[in-house]
Amino acid sequence: VNIDGVWEKKKDVNGKYIIKNGVIEREYKPLSAEEIKQAEKIIKDAIGFDASRKDSVSVVNVKVDRTSQFELEDKEYFKALQRQTIFLLSLAGIALILLFFILYRIISREIERRKRLREEELLRQAQLERERMLYDQQMADADVSMTVEERRRQELQENAINMAREHPEDVALLIRTWLMEE
Repeated sequence: VNIDGVWEKKKDVNGKYIIKNGVIEREYKPLSAEEIKQAEKIIKDAIGFDASRKDSVSVVNVKVDRTSQFELEDKEYFKALQRQTIFLLSLAGIALILLFFILYRIISREIERRKRLREEELLRQAQLERERMLYDQQMADADVSMTVEERRRQELQENAINMAREHPEDVALLIRTWLMEE
C-alpha cells in the first residue's frame, strides 16, 4: 500500500502564503515511522491478516504528484484574493463618492448662504437708498413750502442742537441762568 505524506503550504513571518512564480509554495513532509506502523496495523486488521497463510502487507510512504490538485487550490485562493481586493476597492470607491457628495452638499450650502447674505445686503442697501431719497425729497418739499420764519426757526433749532453737542457745559450754564431769572 502506498501512502502519501503531508503537503503543507509555506508561510512567511506575517502568516501569509509564500507565492513564487504565481504558485503557492508547498513543502512535502513524509509520514513518521509510527504513522506508517499505525496505517499497517489498520490495513492488517481490515483485510484479516493471517501470518500462517503467509499473508504480507507492506506500507510505503510515496510522494504523490498533486500538481493538478494544487493548481485548482491555487486558482481558488487567487480568486478569493481577487474578490477580496475588488470588494475593498468597491467599498473605498463608495466611501469616496459619499465623501464627494457630502463635500458638494456642504460647499453648495455655503455658496447658497453667502449668495443669500449678499442679496440681503443689496436689498438692505437699496432700502436705505430709497429711504434716503424719500427723506431728501421730503426735505426739499418742506424747504419749498416753508415760510421764511419757519426756516429761521429751523436754523435756530439746528444751531442750538449743534451747540449742545459741541459745548454741553455752556448750554447747561445758559439753561440754569434762564431758570434763575424766572
